[in-house]
Amino acid sequence: MLTYPKHQAGSALVVAIFVIVVMALIAAALYSLFGSASSATVANVGGARANFAAKSATQEALLKLFPVGGGVADCSVTTIPAFDSEGLRNCSAEVTCAEIIVTELSATLYRLEAEGSCELGTETYTRRILTEATDAND
Repeated sequence: MLTYPKHQAGSALVVAIFVIVVMALIAAALYSLFGSASSATVANVGGARANFAAKSATQEALLKLFPVGGGVADCSVTTIPAFDSEGLRNCSAEVTCAEIIVTELSATLYRLEAEGSCELGTETYTRRILTEATDAND
């Protein structure tokens, strides 16, 4: 049995370099995957907080528009609530109201448009909500 050591020398080095390169590519792919998942989670949280800010502002505007004691307040006022809760820190919202007379129903339709925005780091996330309410008794 003849062996040729000069022809076989260095093959382990080639295999080792190949394995190192493949492992580095796998590590880079995993790093990229986890990095994009993390930024997507931050975007989801920012969007949800902006949505909650818009909903909270809409609820406050509806309470002012339709007071508990009855009647309807002036719709032309723009509402900008001040959020002091921990969950809506760095968030703001603005609600505008428009009256639409519906003669067929003998009622007034109130259209409230709310825009909530939250800042997370250098990014600003914004959500808009449209709510309609009426003063009809039916």
